[in-house]
Amino acid sequence: MKKGKVLGFVIHMFAVLITLAFVLVAIFANKYYLMWVALGALVHYVCSSIIHELGHLIVIKKRKCKIVGWNILGFYNDKTNDTCGYSVTNYAGSISFVSSQPENAKEDLQKVSLGGVFANVIYLVACLVIGFAIWDKISTLILLCGSYVSVYMVLINILPLREDGDGSVYFGVKNGKTNYLCMINLAKILSYLDNGYSPKEIPQELYEVTDGYMAEGVKYYKMLNYIQLGELRKAYELALELQEENEGVISPERLYIAIRLNYVSEINPLSDSIAYLEQESAKYFRINGAYRKYCKDEEWTAICKQSGLKAVKGEYFKGLGKFEEELINLI
Repeated sequence: MKKGKVLGFVIHMFAVLITLAFVLVAIFANKYYLMWVALGALVHYVCSSIIHELGHLIVIKKRKCKIVGWNILGFYNDKTNDTCGYSVTNYAGSISFVSSQPENAKEDLQKVSLGGVFANVIYLVACLVIGFAIWDKISTLILLCGSYVSVYMVLINILPLREDGDGSVYFGVKNGKTNYLCMINLAKILSYLDNGYSPKEIPQELYEVTDGYMAEGVKYYKMLNYIQLGELRKAYELALELQEENEGVISPERLYIAIRLNYVSEINPLSDSIAYLEQESAKYFRINGAYRKYCKDEEWTAICKQSGLKAVKGEYFKGLGKFEEELINLI
């Protein structure tokens, strides 16, 4: 992927330099109509980004998949934890989805990854046809500029420049590359969870591949699987591994497992990790309830258990709801 990043940087810089060239020519050659072309490039970039994600959306709907979140030009919505807003640092577009059936996950990943590219190709052809059809100096230049932006969007997405790029995902999943087996397995795991399977009810072989793109997601659900199966020491090892991969960020699950294993020396130092959880989530009440029980605070233990069982109904994935309900009843 190092070569891909270099090539991606070159394509980005080329696109920026072409746009700047239009602006400089417009200023120094007194061809101010070219400024409209430069502005058109920006407008077309926004339109191309939206059309690209719309292409993904159409395929997702056609494949009868379930949308769980999206991000377009920094605006995002995550249905799994009911959050939305704007992020300056995350402007790349994406749509997260879950396959209706686990056996469709691999094919869904392939077809959805190409949907955005095909939409940009259609936009490219439309700009060319309309531009040459009307043949007006400014309008045609702006539309041809749209074609140039569309070519940029197609190249930046279809070429395997980065792991999460459409081209990388399509070819990686299609050819069954080792680096993308985790992505395929995670897609299947999420589909099982959405269909009401708890982590321990999901085929165990899906947890076996823990190396490659999106390995962190597979490891997380493997950890929940171990917790539900009662294999707590294995779960604790995974919690430590995930903490190391997340630059030392402590997972609240580590506290929960430590309580279950009665690792007394670790419990109080880890208790602050509860604060990182959404306080209306079943997970929050489950972990906080376990901690309150450890502290022998019967009143708060009862409150957490009661509130947790209510919060289970709000779990986005039915399978995780079953998981949380089972563990909350153990408090």
